[in-house]
Parts: sequence; structure tokens; C-alpha cells
Amino acid sequence: MNHIRFACSALVAGTLLLGSGTAGAQSPVPDLDLSVPGADQCEVAPLSRDDLAAVSEDASTVSSPVIPLETPNTEAATPTPFVAPEGTAVSGEAAANVESIAVQYYACQNANDLLRTLALFTDRYLDQIVGQGDIEPEALATIGTPVPARLESEQLAIAVNGMIEIEPGMYGVDIVGLDHATNEEFTDYLIVIDQDGELRIDEVLRLST
Repeated sequence: MNHIRFACSALVAGTLLLGSGTAGAQSPVPDLDLSVPGADQCEVAPLSRDDLAAVSEDASTVSSPVIPLETPNTEAATPTPFVAPEGTAVSGEAAANVESIAVQYYACQNANDLLRTLALFTDRYLDQIVGQGDIEPEALATIGTPVPARLESEQLAIAVNGMIEIEPGMYGVDIVGLDHATNEEFTDYLIVIDQDGELRIDEVLRLST
């Protein structure tokens, strides 16, 4: 069965392939209590194919904050580690709202709902994924075709391992998890920003598998 899996600016869903991004050698996933975001937690309204077409035409004009993020060099003989941005700890309602977006991201992957997953991204990130030719034409031709949710035994389980506010309206979220389909541990780093009053994911970096 094909699964959606976003990471490193890379997406695999059937014939849907995005270009590779950055990754590096990281520490093992911490020993945290992981939970499985259920498909019913994927609540964001899905994009339509018209939405995607509009993004590819218009999002290149949308500016986005510069993210002070150092990514590892995977081509080096000794890969450099990921360096997370600095910031302040987040708590209360702000933390709950940011965590909700992160949980939805994995819930939508467990639901195998690509259009809802894409709806969680900022215009800039959608432009990067959709508007720059990273999605193969044959994948676009079938996007929106219903795909069964992941089997219970194959779902992603995750935990938030840390969250900071990098600057007002911009957050860094460290996610650790386990892909039960492959039994592989993973660490993702999500950049979440406030876009027109709504929190959206502006970057997904896959740090380890």
C-alpha cells in the first residue's frame, strides 16, 4: 500500500515524488511516550485542484520570513549535524495551537489524505512543492483520488520533543516518531508560522530515520 510521507521537502505518494532535501546523522530517537494521531484528527479543509493551480501561479509573489536554520551537509565526508534555531520556550494556548498543527500533519499522513496534508502548508512551502515542478505530471493527474487510510499496524506514532518561538509568529517544533509500516524511528523538525492569522507549516526537515 502506498503512503504519504513528507520530509526533507520530499514527498512519496504513489507516483508523487518531490526533490530530495537535507538530512544528517542524528542522535537516536529519545525514549518518549509516542501516540498515533488518528485519521479523525485530520480536520483541515482539503485543497482543491483549483487551489493548487492558483498556488503555482500566485505563491511565488508571497514573501516568507528568513528562517535562521542551519541544515547539514550530507555530501561531506563527515556529515555535519543539524543546528536548530534559537528561541524561547512556548507554553499555554500558543503551544497547544502549534502542537495541534503538528499533530494534524501526521494525522493527515495516517489518513493518506494528500490534499488535506497540503492544506497545512504555507503558500511559500506549497509554491516550493507545487509551483517549482517538483510534483510529477502523472501524480498531478490523479491527485485527489481517494486512497485508503494506513492500516492500524502501519501508522505513524509521534511525540513533540521540544518547541520554541524563534521570533513572533514563527515556531520550531522537534518531532520524534516511529513509522510502524517500516518499524523505522524518525526525527522531523517543523517550522510553523502565522500566515494571515492561521498557523501553517513552512518547512519540514527530516533529520534522521
